[in-house]
Amino acid sequence: MAWVEVYRGLGHRACVDACALAIRREIDFPPQIMTVAREFKQLQEARERADYDPKVRIDSGAAAIVIGLSQKCLRSLKKCKKRDRIAFATWLLITTQGAKAARTLGDSRDLHIALQNA
Repeated sequence: MAWVEVYRGLGHRACVDACALAIRREIDFPPQIMTVAREFKQLQEARERADYDPKVRIDSGAAAIVIGLSQKCLRSLKKCKKRDRIAFATWLLITTQGAKAARTLGDSRDLHIALQNA
């Protein structure tokens, strides 16, 4: 049951935002995970077009491109250590206000400065 909740609990918009933040802030994820972060938005946009735009017609060439991109992302993730995959999954899944606030503080130097200025 817990796996189903995690599987279905993934908010796509929150994931796109978390990936963009990881790229913008240059979070210390391995390069393979940063590849996934960069490609996730493109994959999500393709999924949204396919799911929600009744005028979209996807030919086999376009589908092959998206499938290839998905496979590239999966290969990238498989090359990573388990702890790095868990860290990335945690980054994507935990989107509470507290987590967002912590991410805006940045690294420990920023936190130290914020506490000094409080």
